[in-house]
Amino acid sequence: MRNNLLTLPLERDWRCQYYRGGTNVDDTQRTAVVMSLSSWTFDEERPVASLDRAFAIKPIEKECVRYWLLIDSAPQGTTVLINHKPVAEYNVGDDDAPFELDVTNYVMLGVNWIMFRVDGEAAGRFEGVRLVATPCE
Repeated sequence: MRNNLLTLPLERDWRCQYYRGGTNVDDTQRTAVVMSLSSWTFDEERPVASLDRAFAIKPIEKECVRYWLLIDSAPQGTTVLINHKPVAEYNVGDDDAPFELDVTNYVMLGVNWIMFRVDGEAAGRFEGVRLVATPCE
């Protein structure tokens, strides 16, 4: 990415909900605050997790702006959702990092939500999650 107009780190202040799995999540849920996404780990008793957080986009004085989600690494098979809409599944190797995903059509000015859904079978850890705004080419 060149000519970044904005880089918004998304490393801190996540909420994690852990589940045991299956279709009933009522009494199996546990919620935790994740201060640093790179330090997040699975709960051994609840192997399914969803991590989410809000982020705000302010207007940028450019006629055309594209927004990219960049992820240096994540557990394999992580589902990425923006504003509750599935965007992609993270399935890349070291040679593919960072994972670059055009999320322009999923974000809006103001408050947005990002969520990761992770299955307990997934291996890997989160590193370098950020939103980058670039001028359209």
